[in-house]
Amino acid sequence: MHILIVTDQHVDSLGGVQVAIRLQRKFLERAGHRVSIAAPTLHRPGYVAAVGDRGNYINLPSRAITKDREYGISWPGSRTDRALSAALSKLPPIDVIHIQGDFWGALIGIRAARGLNVPVVLTMHNNVDEGTRAVTRLAPLVFGILRGGEFLRWGAAVPVSTGRPMGLGATLPSSQQRQLWSPYPLTTSRANCSGTGSLRVRL
Repeated sequence: MHILIVTDQHVDSLGGVQVAIRLQRKFLERAGHRVSIAAPTLHRPGYVAAVGDRGNYINLPSRAITKDREYGISWPGSRTDRALSAALSKLPPIDVIHIQGDFWGALIGIRAARGLNVPVVLTMHNNVDEGTRAVTRLAPLVFGILRGGEFLRWGAAVPVSTGRPMGLGATLPSSQQRQLWSPYPLTTSRANCSGTGSLRVRL
C-alpha cells in the first residue's frame, strides 16, 4: 500500500507530531508499505534532508512563519495542488491519504483526496481549541474565519465505514463541518464523524 501523509509542518522540524509521523513511517515501511510525506518546505538555515529520506519527502511551496524559520505555511490552493500533483506523478499511485494536520495540512490533504479519489484517514494529534486559546487572545477570531470560510468546499473525503464519497464539494451540514474540520471543541464521545464510522483503516 502507498500511503500519503499530509501534515502541517515538515517532519524534520521540531515537534511531537513530527516524531510520531517519522515513527509511523519507519514501522509502516517495515511492514512492507510505502510512505510519502507532503508538508511545507523546511526553511531552517543549513537544513538538508538525509539521503534516505529524500525519496519520501514532498516539499510543498511554503513561507517561513517563525523567526528561526523552523516552521512554515503552505497555502491550500492551486499552486500547492500543482506542486503536489507534479511530485505524485513520479510516484506509484496513492492508495490512501492520512491527514495529520489541523490547519493547512488538513485542507491540502482533502483537496488531494478529491483529486485522486482515494480514502482519507484523519488523526487529530492536538486539541486545537484549547491549545490556540492558551497562546493567543485572537483564538475566537481565528476559529470564526475558519468556520466562516467553508474551506471544506475545496475537497471531498471518504467515510472509512462505507467507502463511499461524501459530497463535501457541494453541501455539507454545518454540524459535520465543525466535526471534520475542527476548531473543535472535540470530545472523545464525538470522535466519530456524524455516523461515518471510526476514522481509521487497517493497514
